[in-house]
Amino acid sequence: MRVLLENVRFRYLAWVLMAGVWAWILVLPLPGMADSSSITQSDSGLHPHLLLPDNRIVIGTVQHIKSGIIQVNIGELEPLFLSEQDAGERGLTSIKRGDRLEIVLTNNGLPIDYHLVGQPGWYRVVRGTLIEPLVGDHKWALIQTTQGKVEPFKLTVDSLPKVFEIPVGEPAMFLLDKQGIIIDAVSGHEDVLLDALTRWTKERQRMVHY
Repeated sequence: MRVLLENVRFRYLAWVLMAGVWAWILVLPLPGMADSSSITQSDSGLHPHLLLPDNRIVIGTVQHIKSGIIQVNIGELEPLFLSEQDAGERGLTSIKRGDRLEIVLTNNGLPIDYHLVGQPGWYRVVRGTLIEPLVGDHKWALIQTTQGKVEPFKLTVDSLPKVFEIPVGEPAMFLLDKQGIIIDAVSGHEDVLLDALTRWTKERQRMVHY
């Protein structure tokens, strides 16, 4: 019960954090931005700066396009429907039947972002625990996510010592780059994890704007 309450609290605080960050992004004038025409897709919020632990990535295939609606088979009972106009604004102006898409969904199944399979991914946060200690110069970490999946993730030279210090089984968060490689990590109480999430989000936002 305590673990469940902590997870609910973390999700709520993360939601509040992201709502505040996006509001800040939308109202903060950017250096050198003369008018609204200079806003890029990332600036306007079409692309997320950082995927949260509750977000999931699925692969789908375009089934057909009709009346401005793109129907995508994502391997679930119901297909996913995307706007053809929105796809065009994301650079997918020639999308067609059979195209494979990599799609980011919220925990409620709503699409956040998508692109053709094979294009660079997203910076994202994975929340979970190490299920075995790192040994020597081990360059891979085996992590059990809060969704129950066990996945191996490659480490960088900089992230290796940080992950090495994380005890097996302790709640942790791992920052992944667009190739799915761990570039930062932190463990501890909810407040520590939330502070890291705040920092990582602001760092990604600055990378996009400057």
